[in-house]
Amino acid sequence: MELIRGLLRGAWARFPSARALTFRSRPGRVMCLAINGAGLGHLTRCLAIADRLRILAPESEIVFLTTSTAVPQVHQAGYQCHHIPSYELVAPAVGPAAWNMHFFRMTEEVMHLHHPEILVFDGGEPYLGLRRAINLYRRRLRFVWVRRGAFKQDFKMAKLHAAESLFDRVILPSEWGEAPDAGAMGKSYRIS
Repeated sequence: MELIRGLLRGAWARFPSARALTFRSRPGRVMCLAINGAGLGHLTRCLAIADRLRILAPESEIVFLTTSTAVPQVHQAGYQCHHIPSYELVAPAVGPAAWNMHFFRMTEEVMHLHHPEILVFDGGEPYLGLRRAINLYRRRLRFVWVRRGAFKQDFKMAKLHAAESLFDRVILPSEWGEAPDAGAMGKSYRIS
């Protein structure tokens, strides 16, 4: 049964979408997708990236989509921000399949509203809904993953490499007291 579920999830992530065919990105538009619950780690890092981009390319238009409850902080920093409740907040009422469909639809909606040329994802691993968006839109915009620089020893590196292969670039921020993983792929960049 788990094999069938896995096959269905994989097929859904790759199933074509007519909407993706009409998508046109606009130069200088960036969408930051920060995955958080009540914490601020991923969102804070995306805000730092957006602030730096604002300095380096002031003509850039930056918009956020986040699962964080800290949307007011994004607005206070001067950015537009869309919110989608995290799976943890809705888990008792909604199963993972329904949440991933909703996550994909919301991500696609924000993409069509703002037409980014780059989507910067900061999160532990790309959810199925995001993998669907990447598979459908990979020829129309670039995808960047800001991911952990280190993982627990029992972490499956093959799973990490499969996730990294979805992205055009991977940024590995330094983490206090942790050595970087030895399995980073060639398109990964370590920053401090």
